[in-house]
Amino acid sequence: MNEKKIAPFYLLATALLWCFNGVLTKYIPWSAFTTAVIRGTTTFVCISLVRRCKVWKIKMNRYKFLCSLCYLLQGLLFFLALKSTTAANATVLQNTSPLYIMLFNAVLLKKYPKKQDVLACVALLLGVGIT
Repeated sequence: MNEKKIAPFYLLATALLWCFNGVLTKYIPWSAFTTAVIRGTTTFVCISLVRRCKVWKIKMNRYKFLCSLCYLLQGLLFFLALKSTTAANATVLQNTSPLYIMLFNAVLLKKYPKKQDVLACVALLLGVGIT
């Protein structure tokens, strides 16, 4: 099948799996750390299969390392929140994080958001409010 024709099905499957992420994680009797590690490992394997095991040439520098560390902590904290509170609460906290970053930049760093950033955050809040 043509890649352009099958791509929407992949997107739909991803969206469905993502929707059940919080609920299913809540009912797994493992710790947040174990769940995060298994999720990361599974993601790595899936991406490797999609890339057909091509060699990954990644030159590590301090910015990539810091970004990787922050992403790791974000995932771990998300799973800790899922285990500590309701799935809906953890998901709302995760999905509103761009708003907190925008406010952090404005208040502490005096970097004010662009109009498109504000509009994106309004759309984000509407989406979170609908759910």
